[in-house]
Amino acid sequence: MKRSIFNRVIVATILGVSLAPQFSEAAEHDFRVGSFEGNWCGLAARFDITTKVGNTWDFKGKVLVRATGQYDNVVIRQNADNSLRIVRHLSGAHAGTTQWVDTHPPETKFHNGKRIVNFPVRRAGGYGAKVAGFLQMPVK
Repeated sequence: MKRSIFNRVIVATILGVSLAPQFSEAAEHDFRVGSFEGNWCGLAARFDITTKVGNTWDFKGKVLVRATGQYDNVVIRQNADNSLRIVRHLSGAHAGTTQWVDTHPPETKFHNGKRIVNFPVRRAGGYGAKVAGFLQMPVK
């Protein structure tokens, strides 16, 4: 038995293969592409994140503000502390202007019996922005 384990270690070392258990490359609080529920400046919203920009922590997508029906482009950057900067490019009567929010670093919590990563808003700016909101991403 000891010889068999020793042989596997030698073969793995020669081939450069790890015998350690494999874990997901993405950390729980890493932002990702997908559709997420949340709240934009006090209004229920859905975030449809469609693209990760190259080898960066920048993402592109859209946000649907349910109360107004506006479906606007957003750009999201995840910072080193895992907080987010979300910039919404307004459409309609205020086209050409932006709203932005910065979140606190995320927290993992339970919502409706499921584990989620919650990004609560810390500050906001731009036309009509309010320091109210969050983005909730299910834990993979």
